[in-house]
Amino acid sequence: VDNKELMFTLRPNSTGILGGFPVEINEDGLRDKIYSKSKPDNMLRIASVGDSFAFGYGSTIEDSYPKQLERKTGMEVINFGVTGYNTAQEVIFTKDYVLQYSPDVIIVEFIINDIEPASLGNVTSPEFSLLSIREQIAKNSRTISYAKQIIEDRYRFAYKSISCYY
Repeated sequence: VDNKELMFTLRPNSTGILGGFPVEINEDGLRDKIYSKSKPDNMLRIASVGDSFAFGYGSTIEDSYPKQLERKTGMEVINFGVTGYNTAQEVIFTKDYVLQYSPDVIIVEFIINDIEPASLGNVTSPEFSLLSIREQIAKNSRTISYAKQIIEDRYRFAYKSISCYY
């Protein structure tokens, strides 16, 4: 690991089973195909950054949301998800690795357990409680809306809400 603040990265050129599904990590340490760091002309490049949800834990790479987004849009979507990362690690990873690929758009997948309690400081106001943050994210997040749509499409039923456990 080049940046010790990350603590860990995916091991390049590794394979295994995770969550009951095969996982292959490419030579750049991503669960995706190999992408050139120089962006193709006339192609919108999207970087998907996040933890196990972006990584596609418990699914094939084809069923991960970055690859579903790629199929639905015809745009290039690179999966930079790393199982176990929190928001602070995702920021460091984005600066150190993701930006090397010159993405036009960066989607940061966010789940409420990505917040570290220390990042909230001494905030005690009810407006900043984890519950109110979760409710605001659930109401206003396009990622959650998109995830609900994928779930509805895949399983043919609608979730009324997405529960967050922490």
